Amino acid sequence: STFPSDYVINVTVRYIDPSSEFTLWAEKQNKVLQVRGPTPFRVNITDFSVNLTRGSVYNLSGWANNTGVTPVINVSLIWTIPSSWINLSGNLTEYNSSLSPGVLIYNNITVNLTQSSLLGQQEIELKANSSEVSDDFQRESVFVYSNSFVSYVSSNNSNPLRNESVTFEGLVEYDNGTGIGGATLNFYLGGQLLGSNATNSSGTGVFSGRVPYNLPLGTNLINITHEGSSTFWSNPSFNDSVSVSVIDKIT
Repeated sequence: STFPSDYVINVTVRYIDPSSEFTLWAEKQNKVLQVRGPTPFRVNITDFSVNLTRGSVYNLSGWANNTGVTPVINVSLIWTIPSSWINLSGNLTEYNSSLSPGVLIYNNITVNLTQSSLLGQQEIELKANSSEVSDDFQRESVFVYSNSFVSYVSSNNSNPLRNESVTFEGLVEYDNGTGIGGATLNFYLGGQLLGSNATNSSGTGVFSGRVPYNLPLGTNLINITHEGSSTFWSNPSFNDSVSVSVIDKIT
């Protein structure tokens, strides 16, 4: 009576330790239990990328096998992809009027993840369907990231002294120009890390620190970097297009 699907199963452990203290470990070791109806189909997704980037193109490949002893008629092998993805080549549905025992039906497609694609965990599915037997299917989780861009860098002082306080500002954005709020920016001067700070809701991060006393005099690049994040689903980026001229005071 269980409906065919993928079910997450886990174990919750409750016990009393030697000191008579009650301990609970909840929902440990999550596993996926694949429940399928009686079917001769066996579906296998053979090629996909787990980590994807919006604006890129990827291949999805898979097949279904008739493991039974008689032909199956009206067989369809169907890809289901997120609604904002575009199928560039191949067919979402491949059809075979009769699939003989031991014979495979293939479905290979190429998809484009547009900038409107949702970020984070998404699901793809390949399903074998027939009018006379139960379905078989395979589902896989994929993780969609956006390229990020440190699009703005500034300094409050273009000619700072060694050991003088300076303030740097940077803006990090998604591929669609939306600021990444809460992201971490690292602030470098002349290759030396001055410090890090989180961005505000608009994606702007500010850091104030001192010019290292041992920094070479003259031109030094400001480099503001974002290391990427699986919390905000952003890829790494940097901007080292701005420089300052470090000077020293003669006393």
